[in-house]
Order: sequence, then structure tokens, then C-alpha cells
Amino acid sequence: MLKENRILVTGSAGLIGTVLTKKLVTHGKLVIGLDIGLPKEHTNYGNIFDTKKLKDLINQCVGIVHLSAISRVVWGENNPELCWQTNVQATKNLLELVHHSIHKPWVIFASSREVYGQQAKLPVPETAELLPLNVYARSKVAGEQLIHEYQKLGVTASTLRFSNVYGGLTDHPDRVIPAFCRNALLNKPLRVDGNNNLFDFTHVDDTVNGIICVINKLSMRKASLPDIHLTTGKGTDLVDVIKIIEKTLENTVEFYQAPARNYDVQRFYGDTTLAKNILNWQAVIPVEKGIKQLLQMYQQQLQISI
Repeated sequence: MLKENRILVTGSAGLIGTVLTKKLVTHGKLVIGLDIGLPKEHTNYGNIFDTKKLKDLINQCVGIVHLSAISRVVWGENNPELCWQTNVQATKNLLELVHHSIHKPWVIFASSREVYGQQAKLPVPETAELLPLNVYARSKVAGEQLIHEYQKLGVTASTLRFSNVYGGLTDHPDRVIPAFCRNALLNKPLRVDGNNNLFDFTHVDDTVNGIICVINKLSMRKASLPDIHLTTGKGTDLVDVIKIIEKTLENTVEFYQAPARNYDVQRFYGDTTLAKNILNWQAVIPVEKGIKQLLQMYQQQLQISI
């Protein structure tokens, strides 16, 4: 049964999905989750490829935040077929179900700064040419193209491009900031893949607040939005991340340099103008504060004093 404040979140057990679900509930929304990473007995367990279940959930909600994906670049390189099936084919199936659904819920598609590839000029605006360097990035470009196609068919949708989101314990432990924080606390050396790498690290709370701004816009306007990235507009290199960790821990952190991978984007930070103008949103959590908070979370989890 449709309820006017019910939202479906695919990938609900991931970093963004977990924080978003909690925040939506505090805003009075009813949230249906869908995630294959949950125990099978969990209410929100489900496979994005289960068309029957997905159709039933879509017909119950007014909007969908589609976060479900193979979300690591290296996973895409290791299993390109699964990456394409999950990020592209499953997205197409979802959009087709929305297009033929009774209530036509709006859709937010989670994309990535990876679609820009390596840009010569920083900060990168949304109008920059898309130059994907890896399987994951190409799958996200294809997903964005599907969004545009279904927008023309009448589906209300928006694409959001995220950038190095961090800040919670449900994050993948091998991503750069979680890996650096955990290894530093465990007195393990940090591996730096490319000493000139520079990224736009965006705290998950800022990212979720941006998603909620888009939800409010889509709910009020009943019209699609242009592609928007949610970024801080500031680049932080990996050595500076280590310095922030050292300052917080008041200790020297051992690290070593490794060659940059040829399928990785090495430098990115995004122009924030469009998000400010359309959403009245900007990131407010400095990377220093976000890393300190994450170190404290890992400290409690690992039961280590800092």
C-alpha cells in the first residue's frame, strides 16, 4: 500500500544508506531498505535482481534512493561482469519498473566523481567532459545515461555524484580513510598509492544532508533536476591525511609509497556552485574534524586508547 512519506533505499546497509535511513526516520519518513549484505532473516534483506520483490516495494513508495552498487573501483576491475550487471542492468530494471509503476515514484541515482576521470582543470564542474578510466566509472556513466533516457520518458529523477565519502563504521575497511585510521590505531604502516593523489573527501553526514535536500526538491517540484555533485570544493592529498591522523593521535605514523594504479583517478575536487545554487547546500564538516571523529569511533570499536 502506498504511503505518501515512504521511501525505498537500495543499498540501505552501506555507509550512506545506514546514515540516510536514520536521518529520514528522524524527519518523519517511513523507510524501506533493500540490501543483500544483511542477514537473510532481516526485514530489509533483498537482492536488487529480485524483480518481483523490487516491483512490490516500488509500488509502495513515493521515492527511491538508489545506492545499491558494486561501489569499489578495484572490485569493478576484478569482476567487470558483476559490476556491469549490478550497476547498469539492475538500474535499468529498476527504472523500467518505475516507468510502468502505478504511482511513478521519483528516483535519485548515486553516481560518482569517478565519471570525470582525470581532469586537467580543478575544481571540476558538472559540465566537464566525462572521461571514465575504469570499469566502475564506465558503469556509472552508463547508469547516468539510463537516468537521462527515462527522464525523457517521464520519470522524475536526479543523478548525484559523490566524492570519497567517509565517516562511519559501515564503510569498506579497505577504502583510504578507514584503512589509514584503522592501521594507524593498530600501529601498522599505511600504504600510499601515489604520493601526489589529491581527493575531495566528503563526510557522510554532509552527503546525506545533500541527498535530503534533493528529496525535498523532487517531492515539491515533481520535476527532474540536473546532474549535481556533492563535494566540499577542497582537495586534500594523502600525505596531509596522514598528518591529520598524526596530529590527532599525537604520534608519528609509519607509511610507505606504492605506485599509483593505472585505472585510478589521481586528482579531483569539485566545483560547489551548482549544489549551492540549486539545493542551497554546502559541506560544513572539515576533513580534520571528520577524521578525528572516525578515529574515535574506531578507538571504541577496537578498544584502543588514544
